[in-house]
Amino acid sequence: MYETYFGLNTKPFELVPNPLFLFNSHSHKKAISYLQYGLQERVGFILLAGEVGSGKTTIIRDLIKNLDEDIILSQVINTSGTATEILAMINDDFGLV
Repeated sequence: MYETYFGLNTKPFELVPNPLFLFNSHSHKKAISYLQYGLQERVGFILLAGEVGSGKTTIIRDLIKNLDEDIILSQVINTSGTATEILAMINDDFGLV
């Protein structure tokens, strides 16, 4: 509908964040830099926290698409479970039982 009117070839307003629309503000660049450093230095757990709609998921998806294939990560999106359930999800992502 509005895509045709404005001559867009991609929907800019999806329910799922799209890394194509990542706005690299100073704060976003800083977050990506910290995440990349944490992965390169193998620091273990890295937490990315922020307000709803601040771009956390978009930053992570952009980072993931540019990762080397040998990097294994776990992304906890839903934290409504118990600590035990969240740790079980993380263990599952890493192939730990």
